[in-house]
Amino acid sequence: MKQNRIDFNRILHSYKTNDLEILRQTTLMIKNIPMKFSQNDMLNIINEQSRGKYDFFYLPIDIKTKFNMGFAFINMTSPIFILDFYLEFNCCRWIDKIQYCNSQKYCEIVYANMQGIQECHKELKNKSIMKKNDKRIKPIFYENMLINPIDVNAIIARYSFDASFKQYYATKLN
Repeated sequence: MKQNRIDFNRILHSYKTNDLEILRQTTLMIKNIPMKFSQNDMLNIINEQSRGKYDFFYLPIDIKTKFNMGFAFINMTSPIFILDFYLEFNCCRWIDKIQYCNSQKYCEIVYANMQGIQECHKELKNKSIMKKNDKRIKPIFYENMLINPIDVNAIIARYSFDASFKQYYATKLN
């Protein structure tokens, strides 16, 4: 992956080519987040279309300033959910997402260096942030998230996947 860039078409066809590198990539970094956005602001925006499609979210906050650091991490429960997420957020202006925002920044979505929910757990397990009581600044892990077949079927229809894709994902959901 060149500079962790997302290749939309490669994700789209990864099931046919059995592209294990892509099929194992589920953790994204959201870049250029306006500093005043809170974790709650981000989750409200993300949940409009991606509720139930991710099992980890973390918006690092500077403890002294109480502002975010300009980036966040999200782990999608399946690489197929990256398609909609990428189209929704990559290159969008934050001012177009949140009415009260005056930022002219453009969001960028790339693969994170850490990949998968287990690696997210491992990376953060011994960090001091995990010992904090304030849930507004702690990483969020949603345990035992299941992939909803209705969400997968909607993506199949939206991107005109063929029958072999549906069969591929049917085996993954069982």
